[in-house]
Parts: sequence; structure tokens; C-alpha cells
Amino acid sequence: TSEQQNIIANGGRETAERIKLIRELIENSIQSNKERVKSVSEKATNTGMTVCVPLAIRHETPETIERFMQQIINASSNVENGVNVLIWANAKYNENSIDVKQQSEALYEELRQKLLDLENKPESANITISTALEVVPSSEFSMSQIRNNYMEAITGRLIDGEIDETHPIVWLDADTTRIRPNTLS
Repeated sequence: TSEQQNIIANGGRETAERIKLIRELIENSIQSNKERVKSVSEKATNTGMTVCVPLAIRHETPETIERFMQQIINASSNVENGVNVLIWANAKYNENSIDVKQQSEALYEELRQKLLDLENKPESANITISTALEVVPSSEFSMSQIRNNYMEAITGRLIDGEIDETHPIVWLDADTTRIRPNTLS
């Protein structure tokens, strides 16, 4: 709450209470970001490694995404416990353009269906795919915040014991043009 943020920023309380409030804010943010993430299928999420992909949902073409995913599929075959690909779809909008939210949600649902189709291919046996959608006003948009949010979602997996602190995480752009076949392993 704004009251909690004022206490943290301006003091006025004991240090232990301020630390407790900061911890609560961080834990709430981590949990909120983790809850955004949805698997595209019923498969248990792989724990070998995570590939994070920020995706400008209104600007990346389906061909770009499919080419990228095919590279991940090819590069993941030797990763023990498989690869979980976390696609963090994002968009920004001006306060006056509500249609961006609706357009982003429709594109996101199309993306999830295409990713489900890819995940169900026999050659995709070593990958699972999770997605999240974040649509924010232009005035609040920053790639640093987007990165922070998807890393908090992964931190939530760590806190919940799904992965451990040695879990490898790779950040890649959706328009990555070449990944060698054994890069991930």
C-alpha cells in the first residue's frame, strides 16, 4: 500500500518493522508475478533449466516465434530434466487506447495455442512452455521492470522448491537468429 511505501521511504518506525514491511512487499510481488505464469499444457514443468524470453506481443511475428522455438527445441535435446521456456509477453499502451489491451489479449491467446501445438510435437519431448502476459501503460513501462517481473516469477519457483539455487537460467530474445544445437546442454 502507499502507507507501507511511505513508512519504508520516510522511516518513522522501528527498523525491524520496516524490514518486515519490505519483506512483505517483495514476497507479494514475487507471488503476484508467479501467479501470472501459466503452462500451455498439462505437462509438469521441466526443471533442468529455464529459458526466459521477453516478447513484444504486438510486434513479433508468428514466424519469428516459431523459428525461435524450433531453435530451442533443437538445442534442448540433451538437457537433463528438460528445458522450461518462459515467454513473458508484454505490451505497452497509451492511456487513451484501450484497444491495445484487447488486441494484446487476443494475440496472447493465439500465441498460447501455437505454443501448445509446438510443445505437443514429438521432437519437443524435452521442453515445456509457460507464458505470462503483462500489459502496462507507457508511462510505467520499462524493460528493466519486465525483466524483474519474470525473474521474480522464477524466484517464486525457487521459494516453492520447484527448482534449486543452482538452476540455470538463460535470457534470450525472441528474434535470436541462431542457437547451436548443443548450446543449452
